[in-house]
Amino acid sequence: ELQDELLSWLLEVPLLHDLRPTVLKHMLARMHVGDVKPLDEIIHVGEPGNAMYFLESGSAEALVREKSVKTYERGAFFGELALITDEPRKATVRAGSAGARVWRLEKLVFQETLSLNRDLKLLNFADRSPITVVPHSKVARAFEIFRKLGMRHLCVVDDDYRLVGMVTRKDLMTFKLSENLMTPGVEAL
Repeated sequence: ELQDELLSWLLEVPLLHDLRPTVLKHMLARMHVGDVKPLDEIIHVGEPGNAMYFLESGSAEALVREKSVKTYERGAFFGELALITDEPRKATVRAGSAGARVWRLEKLVFQETLSLNRDLKLLNFADRSPITVVPHSKVARAFEIFRKLGMRHLCVVDDDYRLVGMVTRKDLMTFKLSENLMTPGVEAL
């Protein structure tokens, strides 16, 4: 009965929705289950994403800058972008006050399972929002983003996600790698 319920949870993930049931069962057989103590972190913002999670029992909440932005209950999932991107986690997710029981789907298991089904269209799930940095980011971080992603420009946003500047490859040549992109308190636009 729990296996059927877990299979239905997998089917609810947009990223996995088009996979054949045999492929999902193969994936399910390789997932791990674990208990998380009350208020312990399941994922931490900034860490590399290497798995997604399904909540079997208890609750969890997503935090961005120490503010709760979403609550998860039985059957909910989170961390799915980790399966298709190499971006760091965008939020911290911690167990609720009664703890949580979670199923973990490893990125490696997902990738190996994809070889069984090539019908999955990943472009539908790509994060198309602009890649951003904050004004006090180091130039070295911006350079790394440009180099790894082959970008032409990078948006600079403040703490309220308002655009305060734009950096191009040409702009990066005028900085030293140890410098910040913008001096604190300086408006770029």
